[in-house]
Amino acid sequence: SGFPQLKQFHAQSGHFRVPVTEKRGTKRPRASTANEVLDAETCKLGKWVKRQRRQFATDQLTPDRVAALTEIGFDFKPGNASKGERLEIQLGLLDSLRKRRELSNAQVADLNFIYEEWKRRGDEDKVAKPIHAKK
Repeated sequence: SGFPQLKQFHAQSGHFRVPVTEKRGTKRPRASTANEVLDAETCKLGKWVKRQRRQFATDQLTPDRVAALTEIGFDFKPGNASKGERLEIQLGLLDSLRKRRELSNAQVADLNFIYEEWKRRGDEDKVAKPIHAKK
């Protein structure tokens, strides 16, 4: 059972999206990748998590396992990242660009203004889009 490893992974990363390969994807970058260790054991856990989700979707997961996973907050249908998660990812990427000095002060000021406006409006239908900085 990968249950203890899953609890440990969640404690370290804050989510249950365990990678299944050692190659990092770029489709949905995670803000917590700095805390993740990509090794054979993590990939094995990722395959176990994938199997749990598949068995849940086909009603093959035991009620005890469903209860145990639900108790720790496991998401059986992770889907897309929430608005808050997307915002955290984008802010993390912007902060890393700022720290590497790949954004000018004017670009940082513009992005701060856009972010504050977006936050002020609080439009639920708006989503955080990737912001590509020019060098």
